[in-house]
Amino acid sequence: MQSRRLIVISGQEQSGLRQAQQLLRNFPRGKVLDRELTLQQVLGREHLAAIYNTWQGFDPDYLAALGGTIVAGGVLILLTPPLPDWPDFTDPYYQRMANWPYQLEDISGYYLRRFINKLQQADCVTLYRTENIPQDLQLALPAVTPKAAGFKTADQQQALTQIQQHLAEKTVSPIVIEADRGRGKSALLGMLAAQLMTLDPAKRIGITAPSKKTADVIFRHAGTAQQLCFIAPDELCHTLPALDLLLVDEAAAIPSSVLATLLRHYPNSIFSTTVHGYEGTGRGFALRFPKLLDKHHHNWLHIHLKQPIRYAQNDPLERFLFDSLLLNTAPQTVIAGHFTLDDCHYQTVTARQLINNESLLRQLFGLLVLAHYQTRPSDLRHLLDGKDVSIAVAMWQKQLIGAVLSVREGGFDQSLAHEIHYGLRRPQGHLVPQSLAVHAGIASAPLLYTQRIMRIVVHPQLRRQGIASMLLSRLREDAQKKQIDYLSSSFGATSGLLRFWKKQAYKPVRIGFNRDASSGCHSVIVIQPLSEHGKKLYQQARYQFKRMLPVLLEEPLNASKAELQELFKSTPHKPQEYTINTQDKADLESYAYGKRGYESCQLAIRKLVTIARSNPQIWNKLTTWQQQLVEEKVLKQTCWQKLAKKHSQHGKKQLQSRVREAVSLLTCVWIPEINSLKTNK
Repeated sequence: MQSRRLIVISGQEQSGLRQAQQLLRNFPRGKVLDRELTLQQVLGREHLAAIYNTWQGFDPDYLAALGGTIVAGGVLILLTPPLPDWPDFTDPYYQRMANWPYQLEDISGYYLRRFINKLQQADCVTLYRTENIPQDLQLALPAVTPKAAGFKTADQQQALTQIQQHLAEKTVSPIVIEADRGRGKSALLGMLAAQLMTLDPAKRIGITAPSKKTADVIFRHAGTAQQLCFIAPDELCHTLPALDLLLVDEAAAIPSSVLATLLRHYPNSIFSTTVHGYEGTGRGFALRFPKLLDKHHHNWLHIHLKQPIRYAQNDPLERFLFDSLLLNTAPQTVIAGHFTLDDCHYQTVTARQLINNESLLRQLFGLLVLAHYQTRPSDLRHLLDGKDVSIAVAMWQKQLIGAVLSVREGGFDQSLAHEIHYGLRRPQGHLVPQSLAVHAGIASAPLLYTQRIMRIVVHPQLRRQGIASMLLSRLREDAQKKQIDYLSSSFGATSGLLRFWKKQAYKPVRIGFNRDASSGCHSVIVIQPLSEHGKKLYQQARYQFKRMLPVLLEEPLNASKAELQELFKSTPHKPQEYTINTQDKADLESYAYGKRGYESCQLAIRKLVTIARSNPQIWNKLTTWQQQLVEEKVLKQTCWQKLAKKHSQHGKKQLQSRVREAVSLLTCVWIPEINSLKTNK
């Protein structure tokens, strides 16, 4: 097969576009991608050539996905600003990174400096400047090998035979298919499903993946197998329908806790995953999941597809993308026979140091890949260019063995903090302060500073040695010196993670209302106070958490009640129903006159409605329909969907507005000082 190439045209945007189109004038228009699609739209496509205009924003995830669509002999063209100026270019992609109060021009260009260096070193890259490119230059049309029907590679055919033989043995044991992107593993699952359902139309085959769009390739290759059904990971874990076979696509992008649940209930499963790809690397999956399989299923089958479908093995463009985007990185092997914690060295690392030390950068990103199920190529850009991001590492014998990534959040002024608390503003970033203000009702949260721990990772050969505790202890010391008010973290609530953070003296203060679609878990926020202001916030947040949890477990967390009570090791007591305290008044005010959600304020709302319901003078301020609606929602706890179905003339959003109007009326009648406060603001 012919090798693929990368051409960079740097200079003026419109001139570069014209020259790229001139280079490809002999290529069939249907085989050239000259406009940017969404990431999901790119998947499953094939192109002889593609033009990626980075003037509109340079997304590493998109580049990784786009590179996989180019067929043998094809070309990928990057349009860029002049290379010396590119790191200082105000990239539109920075809109995803410019957390308040930063602007696009405040973002550093460290990531681009490294990427440019990789471009200049790669042998598959041709660099042109718009002012120097020959006007008559054009690319030769690559020879295209006709596609054979059915299988595209011998790897696929051999794998299907192995799977069929394994299933024919009727041994209940899982199968794992691993491959780099573009090896046809999802297509293989689709062809397998089609064959199995042709032989037995009654066979119950379920498909799950991080998103339904991810599984499109399976359905496309399954053809007329209409009985196939997609079930999201979180729904699958909680409904556990009867299945003869479960196909799990992109398993590395699903948390290990969810995979363990699926494996336990569906041992006759096939787990397919990308080892290196745009959606996140599967290196962590490749190291962790086999241990789980070995423990419970000694006869599981492992299949590794190596042969690319669209281009040759060891393709130079793929090598470049793996290297520049760190898709193939992994931590170094550690010989830990004489390890002692006293020999560890703690240090902070800057983005500038990382781009000047490729070995250290690869070790760090390799650890991040192992530790988290959704580490993407774009995470490297956020790591190197993110504002207020702090990187601290643990070194041992000149090797990086642990790291903690954190970001400073909070520090809003009083006016903006008030708008955040009311749900009127949502500045970019600042996950914990804004969540505590909007969902937990703590008006002061945006004013204070927190250091939010985004990732904490330890080399797999050195876990349970106290390294994580040491990193968090030193982070605490650094945060106190910087006058940070409290430390925090947010993660999917599992028993293991909650035990870890509890051991580190972090307490939960907020639980998310909805499960994450891919993790299947409710998110939880934990904090540890540092300053006096932080201690006050901590006490208020814990008070809110304890009094709200019983109400949330009735609605909207009723479906997760048993699980969450087990996670938090207690059955909460029901709160007092008839006393409206200071916090309740604040919740009612921000709900009635702001845009805070019903669920976040429902305890105070329930108290108010219970009082008003027993007082005709107040209750009769509402119309008969308002009374009925409030009773159904607040007192009977009818879900919004059922309410909308019953009141067919009203949608969910309209009903939410009507409930807010009714509560606002009751609030200003029962608590007139709130109405006067609102008037004076």
